[in-house]
Amino acid sequence: MIKWTAFTIATLAVALPAHAQDARVEPDHIVAVLKDAGYPAEVINDDPGYRQILSKTGEYQFLVEMYDCVNGKACETLEFYSNFPTEEKQTKERLDAFPGERGGARIALDRRGEATMREELDINQAGGLSDAQFIDELKAWETLVKDFVAYLTQPAGAAPAAAAAADAAEAAAGSAPAQVSDAS
Repeated sequence: MIKWTAFTIATLAVALPAHAQDARVEPDHIVAVLKDAGYPAEVINDDPGYRQILSKTGEYQFLVEMYDCVNGKACETLEFYSNFPTEEKQTKERLDAFPGERGGARIALDRRGEATMREELDINQAGGLSDAQFIDELKAWETLVKDFVAYLTQPAGAAPAAAAAADAAEAAAGSAPAQVSDAS
């Protein structure tokens, strides 16, 4: 029976086109990439099917979560995750009103009423996810976290800092719209 099962699995694996096979990431490699880029990285969940790495950007902690892992390695899903506990509970409407660029991040309330953010990375792109692409995604995540925290720490209804700065710059420029010259 074991030989038949192995043969069937091998046959199916060969029968699948290359683009249908999922790319995988190795948790130990992600830890090394984070550390090489100057981020702290500690595996905090050794479950064979679900791995978590705790890291930090500035003063904000986040998780690199990996799902659908085979024996704690070769994970099919990679995402960034962070929660944002605040003294004042957030509302779905307030989170939906976040004016910043979200990229592919999803912002929601967890079961405790805390704001959370998660972003799944595309590891199935042509050639997989390179270390440089991972770091680029991490830098974008870092910016998103900072912008989101700045938004959450403003009183509800206050103008976002970036919009307020843009309004001030426009007022200083005399409220005239910028002119673009056509050099062609």
